[in-house]
Amino acid sequence: MGNTGFVDADQVCHLVGAALSTVQNLCSGPLWTLQPEQLLTLGRELETLARTVYAAQVHLAGEIDTRGLAAARSCASTGALLRQAFNLSHATRSAGSKPPS
Repeated sequence: MGNTGFVDADQVCHLVGAALSTVQNLCSGPLWTLQPEQLLTLGRELETLARTVYAAQVHLAGEIDTRGLAAARSCASTGALLRQAFNLSHATRSAGSKPPS
């Protein structure tokens, strides 16, 4: 079975809902039943999943930026729109870093 993405908004919502449900089931699963190597394999798979979700988020943010949604909604920037729309906090600066000029 090939990776075909999605064809419409209903399908993408279904895919995200199914993924969310699966991850929620993992959170409540009896990890104590897994052997040590199985735990490490699960950890590697979850890390791959997390990185793939992050890539999807970056792809989405790029599309939002390309379409100019921030300006259309009177937001100062795409970052500001994303923080507002997705209830995100500002990125924390590392110690010793200077704010942008």
